[in-house]
Formats: sequence, structure tokens, C-alpha cells
Amino acid sequence: MIGAKDVAFPRLNAFGYWAFFGASVLVLLTLIPQNWIMMLWTGYPPYSMNDNAGSTILYVAIVALYGVSSTAGSVNMITTIFSLRAKGIGWTKLNLFVHAIMAASLINLFGVPALLGAVALLFTDKYLGTNFFNPALGGDPLLFQHLLWFYSHPVVYIMILPAFGVFSEVISTMSRKPIFGYISMMLAIYAIALVGFFTWIHHMFVAGVPDWARVLFSYTTLFVAVPTGIKIFNWVATLHKGAIRFNSPMLFTLGGILMFLIGGLTGIPNAMVSVDLGVSDSLFVVGHFHYVLGMALTFGAFSGMYYWYPKIIGKIPWVRNSEKLEKSSDKEPLVGRGL
Repeated sequence: MIGAKDVAFPRLNAFGYWAFFGASVLVLLTLIPQNWIMMLWTGYPPYSMNDNAGSTILYVAIVALYGVSSTAGSVNMITTIFSLRAKGIGWTKLNLFVHAIMAASLINLFGVPALLGAVALLFTDKYLGTNFFNPALGGDPLLFQHLLWFYSHPVVYIMILPAFGVFSEVISTMSRKPIFGYISMMLAIYAIALVGFFTWIHHMFVAGVPDWARVLFSYTTLFVAVPTGIKIFNWVATLHKGAIRFNSPMLFTLGGILMFLIGGLTGIPNAMVSVDLGVSDSLFVVGHFHYVLGMALTFGAFSGMYYWYPKIIGKIPWVRNSEKLEKSSDKEPLVGRGL
């Protein structure tokens, strides 16, 4: 998409893959009963420092390897997009999917060190006798939550921003119109990435944080809706009066946008302290999260596969009787036939 022959660091790319592969093997090892991790995916102390928490060392190793892998990939993508663009492809001419990958990579690059720091301190507390998180010895368990969520909230944008890039590509192509408001769409992508780093305390409204922090992070959380709303408005504006083709990529895209819209609307009450105090730890929060990532992200992945795989395999999966269409007369118009 940027006219580069290869990524900037092919060997770093391979290293990132094998680090990811190694972490995946360790995850499979947790299926063995004596390796069970019984402290939830967050690894909160003091639970993770308890003897009954399961294999904390395995948890730390998995997170560390995944962190190294994603950081390697982020460095590679950022460097490639910055330095290997073909001549004439400026920042305002880049594909929106490329901007989404760039923003996601920047989030990863700046967010992962906090998570790696958290699990490193957890390791020293559990096995080396330090007391970063033990309140009985002067430690602060909330420190772990701050470090974890400083990464783990922006990580949702690492996952959804590439899907946004897919939605933008598919809607523009299948509506046969340029994307409406390209500059605002580009700026919205980076605004989401930036603001995402100033919202993590909304995961901790019931954790005993000060009231001023609750109010401040309630406002920053609500502010994320602004660039997100810009994107949805521009997608709808692109569809307006377009010659729309309702093929498989387009249907997955429209479904993904609808799922994200439901998830986004349920996020607004979650951002309000008075509501969140009541619904915290309830299925309302679970529903919000999984509409956004469980459904919208899955639909985006399928949309991207149906949209780009024909370029790889040379066939169009969603077109019936493609051979007949290929043999049809050149005089026969193909508009509206799904090609």
C-alpha cells in the first residue's frame, strides 16, 4: 500500500513472529492442571502473589514474550511507513488502513513498556522478595492496576483501529466514492490513539481512586466519542448517494459498524461515574466491551479477508457463477454484477 518492496527490518519481523510463537506455546502449557493460572487475566496482586494463584512465572513469561513480539512489530511498521513510502506518497495520500496501522503501532510502542514494567515488578515481588505491591510492607497494589490499565485500555484501540481502516476502505470502494472527509478521518485516527492514553482510570472507578481523578477521567473517556463520532458520520456520508454494492465485504463492514455503534453507545453511561459505580462488575460492562471488540472486530476481520483475499488467490469468493461472468460478452455491462 505504500509502494515498499519489503518491511524495514525483515529479521526483526521474523524475531517478532517467533517470540509470539513462543508465547503461544507457553499459553498451551497452561492447559496442564499444575500450570493453571488462577488469578484472572489481569494478574492483580495480592491475588497473583498468593500460593494458590497458580503459575505466576508462566503468566509473566507469556506477557513478556507477547510484549517483546508486539514491540518488534510496532518498530517495524512505524519505520517502514515513515521511511519506505514510494516517492510522491505523502501523509495526506496514504491509505486510511495504513494510517490505522501506524496509529495502532504507536500505541503499542508507548503502551507496552508499562505492562512489561508491571509484570517485571510482579515477578520480583513474588520470587525475589521485593515489596512494590504488598501494602503490609509499604507497597501499593493500585500501582499495578495503573500500570496494567495504562496499556490495557489503549490496547482496545490497537485492535479496533485496523478494523476502522478496513471499514473505510470497503465503504469507499463498494460505494464507488472517495471517502468523505479524508483529512478529518486521518486526524480522528490519531486523536483516538492519543486520547486513549488518558482514559485508563475509568477501569478503576471502584478501586478507591480520588474523586478528582474520577471526574477528570470521566471527561476524557467521553471525549473519545468525538473522533469516533466523526468517523461514523463520515462513513455514513460516504454511503450517501453512493452506488452501493452489498457484497460480502460490505455486509460485514456494515454489520461491524452497527456492532461498534451499539458498543460505543453503551460506553457513554460507563464513562459516567454515577452510572459506572452501579454497573461495575456487571454484565452491562461485559456487553459493552464485547460489542466493541467481540463483534465489531470480528466483523472487521472477515470484511478485510473477503475484501483483500481475491488479490491473493485470484478469485472472488462472493460472486456466484464467476466463470460465466468472465466469459460474458464485453458489450454486456458488469455494473451491479458484484465485480
